Amino acid sequence: MTDETGAGSRMSAGDARAADAGRSPGAERAGAERGGAERAGAERGGTERLFVGVLVGEEAARDLDEALAPLRREHSRLTWIARERWHLTLAFLGEVDPDTAAAADLAVEEAAGVHPPMTVALDGSLGRFGRGVLWAGIVASSELDALAADVRSRLTARGVGFDDKPFHAHLTVARPPRRGRLPSGITDGFAGPTTRWTLEAVHVVRSERGRGGGRYVTRSRSPLAGPA
Repeated sequence: MTDETGAGSRMSAGDARAADAGRSPGAERAGAERGGAERAGAERGGTERLFVGVLVGEEAARDLDEALAPLRREHSRLTWIARERWHLTLAFLGEVDPDTAAAADLAVEEAAGVHPPMTVALDGSLGRFGRGVLWAGIVASSELDALAADVRSRLTARGVGFDDKPFHAHLTVARPPRRGRLPSGITDGFAGPTTRWTLEAVHVVRSERGRGGGRYVTRSRSPLAGPA
């Protein structure tokens, strides 16, 4: 995921994950105000397609990517999501205007400010939503559930709409081709990694369409700053 924070500065996906792992992504970027959201607005005017999400730790992403390699070779017709794009969606906002996007930034910053960093882990499983989404499972976490619920509550309080399907922590890893379906049995016998990572920030992410599936750009990054 491409991450842009601050006025005109850019974060690579690796830098974003480094920041979430507590490592400095660079002296220039380290000058951002601590304890508050780092923001990069979109181009003036128009709408943005947004979601609120959290990133996957580098080690967890690498381990899962390696575990999926045999399936990618066997099922090459599926659209496999690059690991740089993996994330856990807390709330999907869709197309929003600039005022709504700004309200979303504030809502997420408020929520992040009262939740402490937390441990998240892969659970080693694969699952599917109907015919169209293959996902990797996440260990059930009351802390993560509470964060998602708080983000959604604060979005609602600020008049920001979102897809209200119940939160189910997962990483989308593949989709079938158009008018296709996932192969039967694709999840059978999968024994993936159970790698843990520390979640330290929540992102408001802009989805930009383009060749090769487009890209994700972080609009704002709000550190988890609540008491442990």
